Amino acid sequence: MLETPEPVGIGTDVVVEVAPYALPCSKNARWFLGGDFERMGHAREAGVSRGYASVLHGGALRVGDPVVLEPQL
Repeated sequence: MLETPEPVGIGTDVVVEVAPYALPCSKNARWFLGGDFERMGHAREAGVSRGYASVLHGGALRVGDPVVLEPQL
């Protein structure tokens, strides 16, 4: 799990900054059985939490492109 936003390189051109998992928000309670919005928490249900990424440098992506954590910028 990422503790801080980290740059990730995809292919030869694209760089995104991936943020740590988003915290569950009570505003989403209405979408969950019994209002159990905490189900989105990564610590409780790994694999269902939300993550966000911001594009730092755009470009073309291709199937099979390598993904590299902390590329040289």
